[in-house]
Amino acid sequence: MIADIDPANGGALAGSEVDIFDDIFRDTFDMTEEEGTETNLYAEMNNTPKVAFREPGAETLSFEYMDTSPDRLKLFLGGEVNTVGQEKIWSKPANQGIIYKHVTITLLDGTIMVIPRAKVVGAKNFQFRRNNIWTLDVSLTPLTPEFPALAPMDIKEPTV
Repeated sequence: MIADIDPANGGALAGSEVDIFDDIFRDTFDMTEEEGTETNLYAEMNNTPKVAFREPGAETLSFEYMDTSPDRLKLFLGGEVNTVGQEKIWSKPANQGIIYKHVTITLLDGTIMVIPRAKVVGAKNFQFRRNNIWTLDVSLTPLTPEFPALAPMDIKEPTV
């Protein structure tokens, strides 16, 4: 589920939720974490660090999305959707800004992952093939929420 961020509390803005479950291309949804960095600080004549700092690597969720309708292009790529007659038309943005969304992922066992503020980056993967479809390559990067009480990511165990 992807939603706009509620400016009042940092949660999902009511009424803006979009369920994207049915159109994620099979076997493409992954979460990866880059290798972190470690910095050791040494005294001049000592081979053992006095202090060590560790920074985790960036986390990214990625998937291919099969719905390339104008509304979904706007959701993942920005731009505008206008209706001309009976047709919806997506217009690519002149400059692609950063898209921020609230993301909730519910697994089959009931585990829920909540990312209050994610950077959304989409890229067109339009293959003009007889045996293929157009997809959007989407990546979501958890960011620090604008509300200090919220964590960048919460994972809630299933309720029985």
